[in-house]
Amino acid sequence: MTLHASTCSTIDERLVAHCPHFGIAVPLGTRQGRVRAEDLGLVAICSSRWCAAATGSAHPVPLDTSRRTSFLAIPYSMVCSAFLPLTLTLIAAWCSFLLGEPTGGVTLVVTLVTLLFFNVAHEFGHFAALWLVESTSQHAHFISRLGFGHLIRPVLRGWREAAVVIAGPATAAAFASLLSIGFSTQSHTKVVSFLLIAIGVGHLSTLALPHGDGANLRTALHRRAAD
Repeated sequence: MTLHASTCSTIDERLVAHCPHFGIAVPLGTRQGRVRAEDLGLVAICSSRWCAAATGSAHPVPLDTSRRTSFLAIPYSMVCSAFLPLTLTLIAAWCSFLLGEPTGGVTLVVTLVTLLFFNVAHEFGHFAALWLVESTSQHAHFISRLGFGHLIRPVLRGWREAAVVIAGPATAAAFASLLSIGFSTQSHTKVVSFLLIAIGVGHLSTLALPHGDGANLRTALHRRAAD
């Protein structure tokens, strides 16, 4: 397990990681503490991106809102992290082709790539909103695992926090809506249109969940009301 140096500076003699960017200290002496630290991207089991992709472990990538190259880091990181499920899907598709059932294999690959695309759009929306609403340079890092990801960043003040939280699901839903309109023009692709709408609704529904975007949104609204 290695310390994410861009986020946490030191580990003291009590095995506590000190992370000044976020103003927190995370104990690493217990399994629960190590799991939490890995989920937050404060430490990494694998030091390399491809090691993390092959083992399905989390891999933190430092981001900076003052650098536009950070926008490319998010899709690249998520695609790399999906190496294991993509490989298994391609093997299953190849076996399906050998068995004379190519349709099933193609459907499986297209489904996985589509879900990965919308996951990327979701996280890209969060970071794009952070770049738009916060003029000063903001330290953040991105955690990717098995084609999923989440952005770890300092909490913003006022309406900016809610805007960044909502932007992720809204971006994915917007892409789903635009694509569904295109597929709805043909009668034989209307099923695809309905599936795209379902994906968009699924991303928006994360704002109502008790964790993740939903929890962040409620916290932002309560803080805004208190101000």
